[in-house]
Amino acid sequence: SGGVSGRTGDDQVALLGTEIATEFLCRIHLRAHHSLREDIGQWKLTMQALLESNQQATVFFLRTMASHALWLQQFLLKCPAQDVRSLFASVLFCAIRNEVSQHNSNLGTLREATAFAGGEGEGESLDRPEWSGAPGSVPPFPSAIPNSITVASAPVDAIIGALAILLKESIGPRIYVVQILWMLSEYARLGPAQRVHMLQKGILGGLLSLVQRVVNAGGARNNIISPEYAGAHTCISLLVRHCNISNNNASSSQLNPLQAASLVVALPGPCTNILFARPYIQILMEVAYGQNNVDCIRQLQQFSWENASYSAMALSEAFDQIHHCHAADVGSLLHVVGELLALPDCYKRQRMEYVLQGGDPINGEKRMGFTGLAASNRVANCKRYAIFHWLVSVFEQFPEMTDALLQYQMEWKAAFNWLATSGQVLISGRGASGNDIINNGVNANSLSTGILTVENLQRTLDVARKIWLTMQRLQPAQQAEQQDEGPEEANGE
Repeated sequence: SGGVSGRTGDDQVALLGTEIATEFLCRIHLRAHHSLREDIGQWKLTMQALLESNQQATVFFLRTMASHALWLQQFLLKCPAQDVRSLFASVLFCAIRNEVSQHNSNLGTLREATAFAGGEGEGESLDRPEWSGAPGSVPPFPSAIPNSITVASAPVDAIIGALAILLKESIGPRIYVVQILWMLSEYARLGPAQRVHMLQKGILGGLLSLVQRVVNAGGARNNIISPEYAGAHTCISLLVRHCNISNNNASSSQLNPLQAASLVVALPGPCTNILFARPYIQILMEVAYGQNNVDCIRQLQQFSWENASYSAMALSEAFDQIHHCHAADVGSLLHVVGELLALPDCYKRQRMEYVLQGGDPINGEKRMGFTGLAASNRVANCKRYAIFHWLVSVFEQFPEMTDALLQYQMEWKAAFNWLATSGQVLISGRGASGNDIINNGVNANSLSTGILTVENLQRTLDVARKIWLTMQRLQPAQQAEQQDEGPEEANGE
């Protein structure tokens, strides 16, 4: 009994310590001049240690914060001191994480939700088995998650509700939203139950409204793709995996492998209007490749699944970006396009053909496809090499689609001959057209490394030559005789 009594005494000390520390920090220390806050890092560690050692202290802290909405607003949204906002958010999220861990044992109704494609640490395989219901059908989805399903304890529910309210105030002069978005994205990463909870609290709509307000705030569109708002995009991408978007797809014969396997609700109409609009696709694409945001790439895949219209808009946006993105971003952009081309749905071939033909015309003028860009002397050498190397990698991965190249084989030949004659010059750093080539300017996120070295150059040429020979074999015999001779190295083969 002495041990139990001792433990109870320790709990009381931890709880009392948390009460005193909370009052001191929120009423005095966090409001002091920065020269008096040199120990703020130690305070962070102390508060986290108190919360992690005692569940009563965690519950007390969460309830105190929920009952002091002004503190949440002051220290998360309006405080100009980054160190104060960071400490407050870190300690508050520590309490949330501790309470979620304690509450998880009561989530028996949601255990099946832990095995779905798309979450951090969870399987994201596109080979996930289809739904085992009637052939050719998809499972029914409820229009809303029943409130009777308790996915969060009362203290956590109160805090997430308060953050949802703060989202509505999170734009304007002297407003700092980074910590709120960080907390929401980290909460979403805790698991499916937390994402369901956020959907219940209307967080998805709040985040999309924030995106719209930032974009509409007069010349501020570039702000929404800045790292400051990375948490918003990540959170949106995680939440939409629990939303049924099959009604927006041209075909829905298979269960979307990028969508949650259970607890999926209908996507609210206002959210649909934003998520499927071209302006948001542009933002999503820029964040996906500019920040190498895996969650945003998965969202592009989820919405492109069996959806020809969305696929076309996403790939058309990629065409627009390839012309003015920085050389260092070319590889990342091509990586995103490659992820879309890898989707094994009924539109896989159409996406490949769309990329090769250059997408939809602009103002009635047809655009060059990727083979045309690789063959064009008007394209900067670094981009030209990155595109051709990427094309070679794609058709090496998907040889069954080589016949889609037949009508573009003259462009393929021109790109091959350019690289064969100019490759060594490019490696030395002097582009044939006067454009400098930066060897590390081609991001290594493509299907295989795109850095221009002697070894990679030779391998790219070897594989490109094999693809050319495959095209020749696929040509009907009566047309093969009329074709120009291929790359010189291929003549004798």
